[in-house]
Amino acid sequence: MSKFEDHYAKLEIEKGPHATMKEIKKAYLKMSRKLHPDKNRNDPNADDKFAKMFMAYEIISDPKKRPEYDRKYRAKKEAEIARKMKDANRKKQYDALEKREQESQLATSRAKAATVATKLKIQEEIERLRREMELEARRKAEEQRDKELHKSAVSATWGSSDNYSEQNVRDIFHQYGRIIAVRMRKRGALIVFQIPEQAVSVCEDEELGQDFGITVKFLGEKKAVKRRKLGLEWKTIRPAGMAFSEYEAWTLQRLRKWTGKGVV
Repeated sequence: MSKFEDHYAKLEIEKGPHATMKEIKKAYLKMSRKLHPDKNRNDPNADDKFAKMFMAYEIISDPKKRPEYDRKYRAKKEAEIARKMKDANRKKQYDALEKREQESQLATSRAKAATVATKLKIQEEIERLRREMELEARRKAEEQRDKELHKSAVSATWGSSDNYSEQNVRDIFHQYGRIIAVRMRKRGALIVFQIPEQAVSVCEDEELGQDFGITVKFLGEKKAVKRRKLGLEWKTIRPAGMAFSEYEAWTLQRLRKWTGKGVV
């Protein structure tokens, strides 16, 4: 007598035959990702576990196979209950249930783990899930890349009467710094500069609107704007021709001198 396999347990479905097709489908999607070989590379039995789970789903999701399996399932569960009934008053019921279990086990024997067709179907499902996960990973990578690009980017828009090409955009904006990328949009463009300060300087130029009818918006972080503003303030108070690092050292030297004289 072949060993009965609990297909609902393989999909972690507690309701058993009472589960709806929607609940079975949801459970399969969860388990297919959990047991996918790509996520269990260190488990030598990953392919076998996935195959057994998939075959369980094939049976309980099939309208023709499920009724027969559910009949066996209920008989098995009833037999398990019956085995716990040790008192003499329930002996007759126990024997009847045991007989029904044996009859259900002998009714059909689809014992082979996977035929050639089933193996192919399993591989197709693995490949489909692999492609799906790869697309999801690429999408997340692109989102992260766009997020990084936006730190030094501006969004430029213009009216319907203007028709700027990518080359026009590059010619207009190259004066503010090195342009890494330009992505054209309908009546606008996304312009990515090498550093955030260059993108901030674009937004400070009011002549863009006057000369070209272009409105720009900085897409990066607010701290880049503050850093640019602070840099401009430093330029106005340090001596001409003196680098920021030199000015910082000069200021510290003056402070030490004044402190020694009791000025500070």
